[in-house]
Amino acid sequence: MTDQAQNPPPAAAAPAAAHPPAMRREARLACWAARDAFFACGTANQTHVYRVGTTIDAPGMTEKDIAAVPCGPELVEFRKLCPAVWIDHFESRRKAAEYQKYLEEHPPQSRIEEQLERMEQQKRARQQQQQQQPSQ
Repeated sequence: MTDQAQNPPPAAAAPAAAHPPAMRREARLACWAARDAFFACGTANQTHVYRVGTTIDAPGMTEKDIAAVPCGPELVEFRKLCPAVWIDHFESRRKAAEYQKYLEEHPPQSRIEEQLERMEQQKRARQQQQQQQPSQ
């Protein structure tokens, strides 16, 4: 037996998954502008309006319904101009940045103190409720 019969040549590699065509510069700039407008609207309205799992994008809402709520028109434009993968990426980066900002503004010790204060308030509220209930 020859060496080739024992070790056949490797099969041709499967073609790579087709990538969507790269966006042109103008399209990227338009996407980034739509992203900035959407996130600026959320910041200005003191809301966290993310694409998935929020009331602004509840299942069954049409584009017309979304456009009628605060930051809705910006969300519609953002979706129209940016690929879904980019939107997910932008949102995850924004969430991470907001969390980092929160951590900087609320050091661990102050968060612990805030939590202890809330627990104490809840305890006092329960005690008041128990005192107000007639004994049986």
